[in-house]
Amino acid sequence: MPDRAGKLADVVLGFDQSDQYFAEPTPPFFGAIVGRYGNRIAKGQFSLDGKQYSLAKNNPPNHLHGGDKGFDKVLWAIATKETPEGASAIFSRASPDGEEGYPGNLAARVTYTLTDKNELIVEYHATTDKPTVVNLTQPQLLQSRR
Repeated sequence: MPDRAGKLADVVLGFDQSDQYFAEPTPPFFGAIVGRYGNRIAKGQFSLDGKQYSLAKNNPPNHLHGGDKGFDKVLWAIATKETPEGASAIFSRASPDGEEGYPGNLAARVTYTLTDKNELIVEYHATTDKPTVVNLTQPQLLQSRR
């Protein structure tokens, strides 16, 4: 993006190669999308439709940011798209039923659009085939779409 003088510069913190994001020791969370649930789930469990679900307690005694293998620890598929608004990078992944203890198959998508006005628009989208908890952007309960 342009700096104060209008000179284009890379201003994003990150790595040049995707394998660097998975290196040991754990790298910083550059560009991370947490999930399925960003923040803590108390005592690593929740109840939904009368059923109790137990999750990894990776932040004892709580569950944090999707568990031991949250969305920040997997490689997402990527596509690009040009629109009249600007250029977009679209990241998507399928989280299978039972992953990290969560119910339902979840299709997640995050779209980053850099507009011709130098605006960054971030859009989150998720669908599921069962009631589940997810908050890619904010706490909410997704109902299945059948």
